[in-house]
Amino acid sequence: MVDGASKANGTSPTGSAQSSWVAFDAMGGDLGPAVSVAGALEGVRRHGVKTILVGDEKVLKDELLRQGGEAHLDQMLRVVHAPAIVTMDEKPAEAARKKGTSMRVAYELCRNHEAQAVVSAGNSGAYMGLALLIHGRIRG
Repeated sequence: MVDGASKANGTSPTGSAQSSWVAFDAMGGDLGPAVSVAGALEGVRRHGVKTILVGDEKVLKDELLRQGGEAHLDQMLRVVHAPAIVTMDEKPAEAARKKGTSMRVAYELCRNHEAQAVVSAGNSGAYMGLALLIHGRIRG
């Protein structure tokens, strides 16, 4: 995904490090979107991390409003709707077949160069399986 020059100087393939976005599967994890939104807001406020929250748009926007993060929308935060989730007990092969999950949509954002990284607190087996399915193996 990132060429050698980009790795060496810390920039993304589409520009400077400051233009990089992280796609965050905000529906994953045991504690749900409230914790994911809180973490994303802390990343924005303390470290300037541009974040795309992926999941149920209404739930995520309501949570952003509840936590006082609406001022960061558009500039530092975006919300991308994904109608489905990967549960913690799903097998990786099952998760790979599901379309429209927050985890899959986050990886697709990265594949399409709208984000330069993917983060999820969800099902780690599904996370790795989808990474392999969508991005493939690296050479080496």
